[in-house]
Amino acid sequence: LTLEVDTNKTDIAALTLEVDTNKTDIAALTLEVDTNKTDIASNISDISTNSGNISTNTTSIGTNATSITNLAAKDGVDSTLLRGLINTNISNITSANTAASSANTAAGFALGAATANTTSINTVNIKLDTITEFFHFAVDLPDANAVYLPFSGATENASITAATVAAVAPYAGLVHRVSVKASATLGSTVIGFHKNEGVSSSSATVTASATSVKTALTGTNTFAVGDLLHFNINPTTVTGGDRVYVTVEVKYIP
Repeated sequence: LTLEVDTNKTDIAALTLEVDTNKTDIAALTLEVDTNKTDIASNISDISTNSGNISTNTTSIGTNATSITNLAAKDGVDSTLLRGLINTNISNITSANTAASSANTAAGFALGAATANTTSINTVNIKLDTITEFFHFAVDLPDANAVYLPFSGATENASITAATVAAVAPYAGLVHRVSVKASATLGSTVIGFHKNEGVSSSSATVTASATSVKTALTGTNTFAVGDLLHFNINPTTVTGGDRVYVTVEVKYIP
């Protein structure tokens, strides 16, 4: 009986040691869980903040897109070429907005991706600068036939290939408006716009007289960098030696 009691004492001591060891392990696990809970709370806070930033950016993008669209209705930017530039930038912003929404949905899994996307949105560049140039022409019309206006000198020419009736476009752009004034009434007068010694792609019809008149062109009034630009005039009535003044307003989009 004494031997059995001693053996039980040893077993009890071993169990006591194992319990103490388990208590130590449980304490360590409890500390680790508390630490993880703190990290999770911090991450949740970061995700909420990031979601708010993305929502703000989305609102700003929508506002900017509306503002850009409204610019197309303003004087001096109503053209196919400038609308194309605006639409390209709106497309870029829309793509950035889509990426922002996707990042926001996955914010709980990819905080870094959302931050990178916000940076991309902030660097979208919209360029709507234009340069305006005026070409001034003054010629004495010999008759009512169409002639090309000279960029140098005061002598008109019936041929579009003449050296004096062309200018090189330094940038892409558009012919915005023409102003016409004459020393006599020339009747219905057509101002035509030509490119690269070709047929007219755009024109304006006015009643040329001593009263100045300004109007926009109809048709395709855009051109590319390096194009040759030509303008001609075709009046209805000329008594001989009637003088006409033409100013052409061109807008370049660098």
